[in-house]
Amino acid sequence: MKFNKGDLVLINTIDEKKITCIIVSIFDDNRYLYAYCLESGEYQLIYDREVEFIITKEFAPNFPTDPGFFNLDYSFYEAAAYGFNYIPFFAFPAFSDYDEPEDDDE
Repeated sequence: MKFNKGDLVLINTIDEKKITCIIVSIFDDNRYLYAYCLESGEYQLIYDREVEFIITKEFAPNFPTDPGFFNLDYSFYEAAAYGFNYIPFFAFPAFSDYDEPEDDDE
């Protein structure tokens, strides 16, 4: 489904609630949507599969973005590295040395 900024959509949440949201930003070729939820009055990130259908196209095309959304500091990256144990600075060829078993008998 192709979404645009300002579309009013119906979302199916994890706990099977239906909520309405206004799409504020679109990321990764329509896979992730940043939206303002009318029921809660909060912004949240939504996966495209959570969208049931588009209620109204171009409902609020100039809806404001949350000013703190892109204001990330180092603590976000530190929490991601600690929580997911992921370091994106290694290249795949660097792991080729670990494919061969070590001979401790020599």
